[in-house]
Amino acid sequence: MSQEQKQLNVRVMESMKKNGSFYDLHAKLLSRLSEEIKGSDISCMKPYKSLKGEKPFQVAEDMVVRYLTKNKMENTLRSMQSEFPGSFIPRKKDGFAESHLELEPSNQPILSLFTLMNSEMDSVFFENRDMLREKLAERLSAMNSSRRRENDK
Repeated sequence: MSQEQKQLNVRVMESMKKNGSFYDLHAKLLSRLSEEIKGSDISCMKPYKSLKGEKPFQVAEDMVVRYLTKNKMENTLRSMQSEFPGSFIPRKKDGFAESHLELEPSNQPILSLFTLMNSEMDSVFFENRDMLREKLAERLSAMNSSRRRENDK
């Protein structure tokens, strides 16, 4: 192989790395692998847990599906759908997660949730910190009282 061909190969590999081709190929491989495993008799590679149908799980599923769809992660979504038939189907109308989390409608519900969480983080932290201090003080006081009674005996 000529030096020029080696340099071209290196440039092509660098370009593929830069534009995410390797990640795309890997995702396609895993997606197709999960579809093949589903139809095989290799039970140890099949999902061993079932998805729960309660509202919190449905909300999380909706948010994940919308994130994957928005970011064009079709291979990941296809793998998940293959492993859990009937699940991870995009809803016809957005807003399911937001309605249950009392968020404003958004095309990025995960970002909205993190924004809300961060905006309330300080108040939650200080409320819990104060409650923790109070409970620790009560426990310490109870321990000291118990020791005094033992020493008085």
